[in-house]
Amino acid sequence: MSRAEPTCERGARTRTSKPSVGRLFRPFGEGGAIDGRLMSPHGARRLRAGGFTCVLWTSVPGDWRDPIGWPQAALADVAGRDWSVLALHDLPVGAVDRLDEFLGRLQDLGADLRLDTPDECTPVRAGVPTSSYHLLGVC
Repeated sequence: MSRAEPTCERGARTRTSKPSVGRLFRPFGEGGAIDGRLMSPHGARRLRAGGFTCVLWTSVPGDWRDPIGWPQAALADVAGRDWSVLALHDLPVGAVDRLDEFLGRLQDLGADLRLDTPDECTPVRAGVPTSSYHLLGVC
């Protein structure tokens, strides 16, 4: 998606909130990998100096590989967690065509759809390292 990826928490109600962040950055994760290859020390310094918010993910349902079946993969992954940050892509493969269906199914399940992200998936927030900064592999 071209906007901040939603944080999906299982809950009794649905709400959407706007993130109170400025510049967002999501690193390329080689199909979802969060490891030492995620970012260089130079890149991390640039994020901090530029006041960026870096958002990672807990779920990569492979929407670019399976534009038809990704909603089922994402729902199964989300169902197994207390909260999820999904990485979805706006590539021209047709996966976005299933987004409304996916969001509707989340709402039917009572998911809490949000645009803010927890520190566990936000290693840098407005240029300031958080408790998950080590996930960038630059410490």
